[in-house]
Amino acid sequence: MQILRDKAYDKEFSKKLIQAEPHFLNIFTECNNKFELGTGSYLFDGQSYEYCIEMYLKQKLLYDVSSKASKILEIGTYMGHSILIMLLANPKVKITCIDIDDTFSLPAIKYLRKEFPLSEIDFIKSDSLKTLPHLTDKFDFFHIDGAHLNDVIAKEFIYCLKLSKNKSFRMILDDIDSCLKVKKNINIAFPNSSFEMPNCNWRNCYVKIDFSSSKNSIQDQISKFEKLSTIDYLKEYPKNIIKKTRKFIKKLIKS
Repeated sequence: MQILRDKAYDKEFSKKLIQAEPHFLNIFTECNNKFELGTGSYLFDGQSYEYCIEMYLKQKLLYDVSSKASKILEIGTYMGHSILIMLLANPKVKITCIDIDDTFSLPAIKYLRKEFPLSEIDFIKSDSLKTLPHLTDKFDFFHIDGAHLNDVIAKEFIYCLKLSKNKSFRMILDDIDSCLKVKKNINIAFPNSSFEMPNCNWRNCYVKIDFSSSKNSIQDQISKFEKLSTIDYLKEYPKNIIKKTRKFIKKLIKS
């Protein structure tokens, strides 16, 4: 991560990023020097496996928020780069992570478990919407970076609300520009919600909801959010059907 040295950043996070460069490179080795072309992460752009400083502000936001967490639920793991950032923030954190594909996530998680022995990382290979209803643990921070579809994220968000162990709900939605409708509906349905978005490439969004001072019940707010999400989905219904049909045809061709 030579670029960080060249720009002479002197912040704590920048120093930790530089120190974590071997982990970034070793994860690539553990993944047989491969990644899914076109699919990036918190640390690289998906075109070449090189650290991407253009995402520094979103990296820093994840670092800052997760440093205050003790038990984290992550949806969408890929190469474990977001988990690496969270471990840099808190090497003793407990993380449950879900990914539908373990091609890269499993070797990355195995490596991170070995390198951060004070942490606890539980990896679940599954569809998030099939797994979330069966989780019984409670979490104090949520990171959603799985299917970048508004209807899926809206459902994941509701499940996460029910798994929160605090009345101050904290979550980061990655690639927020792909799910702005979810953000809009959270803002409408939950009066005590606040948002923080860094000005950088492929930005994320820190969502905080304070239920302790809310006049409406949590369930009433969830119901309003569900209604708003349903309306948005129905508006997009024809487009969604076309997308799903195209994906199905591509799978048939590949098989």
